[in-house]
Amino acid sequence: MLNYCAFSRFHIAGTVCFDADLHTFNCQDELRLDKTLSALFQRIDRLCKSIYPGEQALLVFDDRDPKVNTRNAKAITNYLIRSSVGRTFDSMIPYPVFAVSQAHNYGLQAADVIATVCALKFQGRLEADPLWHIVNRMIHRFSDGEHRSSTLKVIRNVE
Repeated sequence: MLNYCAFSRFHIAGTVCFDADLHTFNCQDELRLDKTLSALFQRIDRLCKSIYPGEQALLVFDDRDPKVNTRNAKAITNYLIRSSVGRTFDSMIPYPVFAVSQAHNYGLQAADVIATVCALKFQGRLEADPLWHIVNRMIHRFSDGEHRSSTLKVIRNVE
């Protein structure tokens, strides 16, 4: 599956987060976006504007508890429509979709596999290296003179 994704020129955007307090992907406040989602949206926006100018990405999230989905949907929509930073992310449809990955949603299943490979790689698990080489080809890199970034953000523990 990973070889197919790389061969088909999939592009991935994501966050790898080592701060346990940020692992929830659960927006507690409908008016504030969680830090991991904010970092993810920055990468999606930059990727879309770089590779797919004029098009919009549909944000599809793995289904969670209905209350969590509702709170996250409100926070995401509020961020993309009402915040000054979010309004600049016009490459994303501001209304997220929630789907069940176990219901043969192959896009979400691929995202789960890719996320697992990234997590294992950044945990230092050497057995992930062969799969990481495939996933790494799907990460888009940007260079603005001296500043380099990519569509994968690593958030380390702040101590």
